[in-house]
Amino acid sequence: MSKFEQLLKQRLLREARNYYPDKFNNLYEGQKRPFKKKAIGLAKRVLFRPTLLHVAFLSPWFFRSVFLKVNGNIQPYFERLDKFHDLLATDQSKDLFLQLLAYRILGAVKVRLPLDTPDYWSTRKAVDDAGDKERALKVPYKPWVLPLHDLSDYGYPIKLYLYARAVHTVFCLPHYCHKEAHAAIRIGPEVGDTVLDLGGCYGDTALYFANEVGAGGKVFVFEFIPGNLEILRKNLDLNPELSQRIEVVEKPLWDTSDLDVYYTDKGASSTVNFSNFPGSDGQSLTTTIDDFVESEKLDRVDLVKTDIEGAEPFAIAGAVKTLRRFKPKLAISIYHGMSDFSGIIHQINELDLGYEFYFRHATTHTSETILFCKVP
Repeated sequence: MSKFEQLLKQRLLREARNYYPDKFNNLYEGQKRPFKKKAIGLAKRVLFRPTLLHVAFLSPWFFRSVFLKVNGNIQPYFERLDKFHDLLATDQSKDLFLQLLAYRILGAVKVRLPLDTPDYWSTRKAVDDAGDKERALKVPYKPWVLPLHDLSDYGYPIKLYLYARAVHTVFCLPHYCHKEAHAAIRIGPEVGDTVLDLGGCYGDTALYFANEVGAGGKVFVFEFIPGNLEILRKNLDLNPELSQRIEVVEKPLWDTSDLDVYYTDKGASSTVNFSNFPGSDGQSLTTTIDDFVESEKLDRVDLVKTDIEGAEPFAIAGAVKTLRRFKPKLAISIYHGMSDFSGIIHQINELDLGYEFYFRHATTHTSETILFCKVP
């Protein structure tokens, strides 16, 4: 039995003692808990008892081939997850990794993630209450309206249209800056950095980066969905000083340039396909990070952030020259599927560039997991 398997079993047995019947937040999921979720919660309370799990875990075959397949669909990725754990640079990252796996396996009624605290929810509510809903921007898809937020109270000279959850995640936490005080670790944007922001959506992360890099820095934000671009440009117009540091690149990222991409225009829920399909709203051409860096004749790339709905492995494959040349800090979203979650760290590690890896999670559910990478 590997150390990882032993630690995961210990974590599962420890978390199995818990029961959180109140694990349901109306800010994220609505005002009333669905009956189906109540039933699932009760079933997990009965089945995921420490004594029952302890007996089940006596058989390594049952643990890997049955339990991890039925719960969280972890089984097909177990070997890669084992190596993932070994690659993480600090105990803090390893512990959070195990906790998030336990959450995926046992569910919210058994595992409470680190951010799920009264302080987190009070801050979320304060951000939501502070949004100017009278001057909100209406959009033809969920969340239907984007309130106008003034972030000066949070230390940012920024105004923008955005839903409260994203304001809290990007600016209050902040999502794209990883710190471990005990190890004197900080990975994120710094003054003077050149940042590639892959997946700009409404421009919130681009504005965050522009504020952090200062007047001497530069942010290239990649976004190609027309509706997103419209809101992104409105947000840039609200912040003329910061917008001078931002350049919008209207291209999707892939491992090959000049491929046709078809899409639906539904904000953060837009879909993308390489074949035209009924209901598509338009078409664009791909580019790669390497081709973009070469065409722009960039002499530095300091940070690459990605949140591109599962296209991360392909964008990384199209960035190998850039990674080898500049060894930038990386903030890679890995939550779009278990293949990304378990595999992207190995894709980067196999480049043998000396990256160290850190793990961050910025919600109380399974979204917004970031793999931070830095060459020391």
